[in-house]
Amino acid sequence: MSKSDPTPNAAIFLTDTDDEIRTKVRKATTDPIDTVSYDPENRPGVANLLQIYASLSPRGLSAKQIAEELFTGKKNQVLKEQTAELIIESTRPVRSELPRLLADHDYLVSCLRKGEEDALRIAVANWNQFKNIVGLSL
Repeated sequence: MSKSDPTPNAAIFLTDTDDEIRTKVRKATTDPIDTVSYDPENRPGVANLLQIYASLSPRGLSAKQIAEELFTGKKNQVLKEQTAELIIESTRPVRSELPRLLADHDYLVSCLRKGEEDALRIAVANWNQFKNIVGLSL
């Protein structure tokens, strides 16, 4: 899984169905070693899945702890299946609201306008601070 990879199968989107998420995670690159261990340098694919799992897990464990406490002696396929289910459950509230939000044009426009106003306010404050620091009197 990689957000920088341009192929659609390399990332999970909020518009993906449960089955699409399962398929993408199932196809995630691992390596020929069939059991789970956390070794980011030598096993980046497995480490990536463990990091995703750790970031979504309510247990608050590191990726290394997840590997040791939940997946020691288990096959990569088990990691993939459990990571997919955790992604599905973690994103379900947002994914279930997305169609309703996308259908509400007025709400989307109001969000964009608020974002524009907030960004402009922050940019003006930053610009004024920059001018003071460098001594510009524009």
